[in-house]
This record gives sequence, C-alpha cells and structure tokens, in this order.
Amino acid sequence: MLIYILQSEKVLFFLYIFLLL
Repeated sequence: MLIYILQSEKVLFFLYIFLLL
C-alpha cells in the first residue's frame, strides 16, 4: 500500500511539472 501511495504521488509530481512547462 505504501508503494501505491509513493507511485501515485510520483505521478502527480510529474503531472504538476508537465503543467508548469
């Protein structure tokens, strides 16, 4: 479950960067 949270947080992080670009 911890891995799932880290993975989804990583995805949100990349999406956030993508929106900033």
